[in-house]
Amino acid sequence: MPTYCQNPLCEHESLREVRVSVNTPSDETRSLCETCKVAFDWGLQHGRLTAMPQQIWVAAVTHNGSVIHAVAVSDKVKAVAALAAYFRMQEGYRGPAELPGLCTWMAEQDPRLGIELFPSTLDLS
Repeated sequence: MPTYCQNPLCEHESLREVRVSVNTPSDETRSLCETCKVAFDWGLQHGRLTAMPQQIWVAAVTHNGSVIHAVAVSDKVKAVAALAAYFRMQEGYRGPAELPGLCTWMAEQDPRLGIELFPSTLDLS
């Protein structure tokens, strides 16, 4: 075990070895002082939760194929509600916040309008 902590910003004596991942889980070890080991353990425990990919729904209104309004929300129901709110404010839609009703209304009002609704993943790492 090396004499000093292997954290490049630390000059304390090393007291413990920890297993770290470079290519595969726990394939190397590093010698750390007690303070750096606590920081390493804290980052290891909390860093795993922030790197989880999340699913979002993207809803867009198009006019002749060009996007004129887009929103990203957490689920499909909220995406359809956001589309309905946009049409109520901008186009005078008076129907329910349901996809079939929106599509029927758009076909009757302006065939150049379109809706794009799809899931996507948001990777925070």
